[in-house]
Amino acid sequence: MSGAPGTPSDLGHCQKDKPALHFLVRVAYPPMKKFFPFIVIIIALVFVWHLLVSASMSNENWSINPLTDVATLKMPGPAESGITDPQGIAAFEGARALVAVPIAENKLGVYAREYVDLYALLIPYRVTVVDRTGQSTISSTGPTARPGAQDWHVVSVESRITESNEVYTGYSWKLIIRNDSADPAIFDGWVEFQDADGFKLADDAVNLDRSIQIAPASDGVFTGLRDIENTKRVARTVAKIVKH
Repeated sequence: MSGAPGTPSDLGHCQKDKPALHFLVRVAYPPMKKFFPFIVIIIALVFVWHLLVSASMSNENWSINPLTDVATLKMPGPAESGITDPQGIAAFEGARALVAVPIAENKLGVYAREYVDLYALLIPYRVTVVDRTGQSTISSTGPTARPGAQDWHVVSVESRITESNEVYTGYSWKLIIRNDSADPAIFDGWVEFQDADGFKLADDAVNLDRSIQIAPASDGVFTGLRDIENTKRVARTVAKIVKH
């Protein structure tokens, strides 16, 4: 005696005759699909609320990417404090990152909990500290050469954060080299990104194909972009250059 359609015996027959996935889709999906619009609406409301909360925190000192929750904190740099020595710059930025980053991330986390920002609770804020001018570091390849000591010197090397996401941060850099000699010269080398202790985190080539030549008594400008993982804390940028 066969059971009526929809009875347990009929369902068991379906399970034997059809793949399990197909059976689950036919049985489970119809009653569940009516909840999908509500799920989409809830997700949209959570994200819109997150946009409002993160926008309310953005000001002249904060810049927050609401998709990645990477917050850029602008603070006084070494130059504003009158620090120009490379070792002093490294110590200043190391201390700033050691103290300011945990405090800022904790503050943002508390703010997210206070305003029930579910998106920020699922993807916690990460903080990157940059100089208030927008530059992360200015330094040179060791002591800058004095006129007469050699016929060229590094004028400056600067870097700043130009993009970021949940995986990496993009550092744009600009290097200026002065050719003090009476002849054209070719320079190449590396722009090195270091942590607070002076260890290399990443580097980027400068004039690797030696296609750029600097005229006599002139400045040469080199630029580039280097993506660095967010797990690495860049404290300073150093140029290591050779003349050919």
